[in-house]
Amino acid sequence: VEGLPCRVRASRSFLADREVQGLLALLRLAAAAQDNLHFRGALRLAGLDPEGEYFARLAQNATEHGRPLLAELKAQIIREEPLSRHGEKAARFLELVDRCRRDLDRLPPATLLETLAAELLPQRQAQPAPLEHLLRVTERFGSGREFLRRVALQAEGDLERIAGRAAAEAVTLSTMHAAKGLEFPVVFVCGLEAGLVPLEREGCDPAEERRLLYVALTRAGRRLYLSSAARRMLHGRTLEAGWSPLVADIPADSLEAFAPLPPRRRPPDRQLDLL
Repeated sequence: VEGLPCRVRASRSFLADREVQGLLALLRLAAAAQDNLHFRGALRLAGLDPEGEYFARLAQNATEHGRPLLAELKAQIIREEPLSRHGEKAARFLELVDRCRRDLDRLPPATLLETLAAELLPQRQAQPAPLEHLLRVTERFGSGREFLRRVALQAEGDLERIAGRAAAEAVTLSTMHAAKGLEFPVVFVCGLEAGLVPLEREGCDPAEERRLLYVALTRAGRRLYLSSAARRMLHGRTLEAGWSPLVADIPADSLEAFAPLPPRRRPPDRQLDLL
């Protein structure tokens, strides 16, 4: 509203999206052939069922032979002659992984991911927001392996800090949930009013609401500002609520009061010139 640059952090990270996780699983498998965990995620992305009979038998054989799943799949394809219908699909999956392994060092990660998305997710009419976010983040990395190292913790905040976004001159707007694990020099916690914090709604746990507020308060490195609105419009009703009762639990000697801000005046109506 005031023209300040900002970034918005929602409680759900784009890294939690199913398609994003599938693409990352494929890249991780290409980077580390022994990665059994992401083998299954890559299979799902390719439209294969890791719980089906073909791959269940593969998992059993891999355990018996002491091999990673990808290595066992290669051995199974070599043994299977002629290839069954499932074997043909598995062979195409192997080709996909091998191609990704080569492209991981040859192509920028954004280019590689965009190519894979176009190939493996043809049903989407447009790039969904999480996938678009992923491509935008990967543009900052020149190497696919570097990107995978940075995203190893699957935390959006880690990506932003390491990629340099957190150092940019921008305000971060975040929910209390999404602020976990982050820290800022200055933090403003807004809306600390009775009825909002803790939230008075069926199913809300007051103890969890208290913990969330504690998370928000402890994100500040140097300065912490608490604010509440004397009057706000909520669900079509004008509410006049006092401070959240949880604020009373903060030691008084830790707080410094500031004068209330004057209400913003509505600009006077102006008659438009018809000529």
